[in-house]
Parts: sequence; C-alpha cells; structure tokens
Amino acid sequence: MNFLLQKKPFFLFLLLGLGFCAPLQAQNNTTADSVSVSAPKKTTKKPKDPIPFQFKGLRVGTNVFSLILAARDFNQFRPELNAELNVSNRYFLTFDAGYSDMRSQKLGTNSFLYQNQGIFLRAGIDYNLMVRTFDDEALFLGVRYGISNFSQRLNYNVDGQYWDFEAIDNPDRDRYPVSLSEDNLSLSWAEIVGGFKVNLGQQGFWKNIYMQPTFMLQFRLTDPAYRLIKPTDIPGFGRNFSRTHLAFAYRMVWQFGK
Repeated sequence: MNFLLQKKPFFLFLLLGLGFCAPLQAQNNTTADSVSVSAPKKTTKKPKDPIPFQFKGLRVGTNVFSLILAARDFNQFRPELNAELNVSNRYFLTFDAGYSDMRSQKLGTNSFLYQNQGIFLRAGIDYNLMVRTFDDEALFLGVRYGISNFSQRLNYNVDGQYWDFEAIDNPDRDRYPVSLSEDNLSLSWAEIVGGFKVNLGQQGFWKNIYMQPTFMLQFRLTDPAYRLIKPTDIPGFGRNFSRTHLAFAYRMVWQFGK
C-alpha cells in the first residue's frame, strides 16, 4: 500500500496520457473513414453511338475552275464530269472523267504550234474528318489514282538558209514547214486531296447544290513513252515540268436522292 502511494504521481500521469491518446485515436479513425468515404469514384466514358451504314445520295457536277480558265484563255479547254457516292456522310467514293485540248503557239518568224489532246480518268475515296459534327457536309481528306491517254503534235518552220548568216535578217528567205506527231501516249499519277463540302442552302433550289473547293498534291507515277516530243501538258495532271505539283479545283455538284 505504501508502495502505491509512493508511486501515485506516476499513475496519475499515466492515466492522463491514456485520456489524451484515446480522443486522438478516435479522431484519426474518423478522419480516415471520412477520407475513404469522400474519395472520388472513377467514371467510365460512355461509348459513342455507332454511325449507321447507309447510302445518302449521289452527287454529280463539274470543275467550275477549269471552265473559268477556258473562258479566259481559248488555248486551253479541259471540261470534266465529277461523281461521288455518299456513304453515311463518312466516306465518299469519287470518280472523275474529262477531256483536254491544250495549245501553245508563237507567231512571227520562228512560229510554232503545239497541241495536246486526250482524255483522263480519276477514282478514289474521301473521308469526312468531322462526321460526328456535320450531318450533310464535310471537312475531308482523300486519295486518288489517275490515268490519261493523249496525242500531241508540233508544227514549226525550218530556215532554208540556216547557215547563211548574211541572210538571217532577210524576211523573204525560204522556210520549210515541219510536222511531228505522236499518238497513244499514257501516264498515271496519284493524288492526296483535301478540302470541304458545303451545302449552299437548306431549302428550295439551293438545298441540293454543294460547293467543293479542293487542293490536290499530285505525284507522277509513270512517264509517257515519247520518242520525238517531250509533253508539256498532261490531261488531268497539268503541266509536265516536275514529278510533283499542287493543283486546285472548285467543283459545284448536285445531289440526287436528298
């Protein structure tokens, strides 16, 4: 008994320590429970609804830009017919056919006339990058494969006194016409295209009309097997100065089945 009385201060401090620790432990447990309860739950993304497969119409038109160029310069005539099948407004199967008659000439002493005539075909597919944004329009990227078949002719004059330097300035000296021609030449190329398809109106006559500005990066795949004249122009491909070049088309099309 005397021993306990002697140790009384020690037991008092021990009891006080246990009294302080118990509330702190309870508070920690409560905080842990609240943290575990208030932890945010992981949310799963709702999957997007699939786009139904359906044919939404056939569009037929022409390249207005080539017609404008022909009206400005009668030496180039390149009409074409464009058609595309709209699949779910996601894919557009495209087909182009056209005719080309290009001429370049020079009048005067050293006159010449070059003419290139032929047909071309293109086929490919476009993909709508904003199919979930637009119901009937598109911002697209696509690819094309093109092929052309053409003939060319060159008419020019040869000076009869070519080595007579004293007669060079004589306009009456003899000249002999020369004509060169090559037929059944062909060339193929590939294109990466990009642009947009915009409906001009929601009702009336304009609701079926779409404008399609398109940029085309063209890559020549083959070379024409010419023997006499290097072609300066290729139907459907354009100027034959390099293997790669950028072209532009502005098509106006009419949609059937809308």
